[in-house]
Amino acid sequence: MTLYLYGRNEYKKQKQRLIIATAGIICLLSILIFFGFPLFINFSLLIDSLQGNTTVTNPKEIILPPVLDPLLEATSSAAITVSGQGTPNSTLILYLNDAEIKKLTVPDNGLFQVIILGREGLNSVSSIIVSDKNESKSSNIISTKVINKQPNLEIITPPENAEFGYENSSITVEGKTDAGNTVLVNSRLVISQSDGIFRTTVTLSEGENIIRIETTDIAGNKTNAERKVYYRP
Repeated sequence: MTLYLYGRNEYKKQKQRLIIATAGIICLLSILIFFGFPLFINFSLLIDSLQGNTTVTNPKEIILPPVLDPLLEATSSAAITVSGQGTPNSTLILYLNDAEIKKLTVPDNGLFQVIILGREGLNSVSSIIVSDKNESKSSNIISTKVINKQPNLEIITPPENAEFGYENSSITVEGKTDAGNTVLVNSRLVISQSDGIFRTTVTLSEGENIIRIETTDIAGNKTNAERKVYYRP
């Protein structure tokens, strides 16, 4: 019985020693991971630095991208004014349709404005900020269409010099222009259809009547036409 109790006690003591040893190992490993490795690495870097084996490099400079102001949907002029804001005294590079077009220094107040020459059709502008150490991500992309030709305008009815009697004091004016254009008939707005067809009614006065039609595209280009008709009641 005495030997049995002795054996049990020894078993308990060994188990306790094993638990304590395991906890100690885990604690030691934790200290080594969190403190030992960094200290070892820093010590190694110090030794290498003293021996002249390391080159100290500065981290890349963080540069915020510039912000460009929106452009008009379309313009009749190829001279496009681009404005925005960026890091003061930094170098700004502008891109037109992904091709570098201009480089400038941002003023002290961070606001810039520059005129670039666009081309007929869609013009997309973006920019970046650059320095000796790094460059920013691209700015927002702004776009405008350059349209420097007069819009199409066709008068379908009435024909020139048409004559109308008493039963036709009100006549239909019909024509066609480019889709999306604004149409005025005798200075009154007329809504055109999706295909550019427009139609309205004009009341005639006795004698000669001049019907004036004007169409304007999104760039501000205008085309004018007239029809001279007669009303004889």
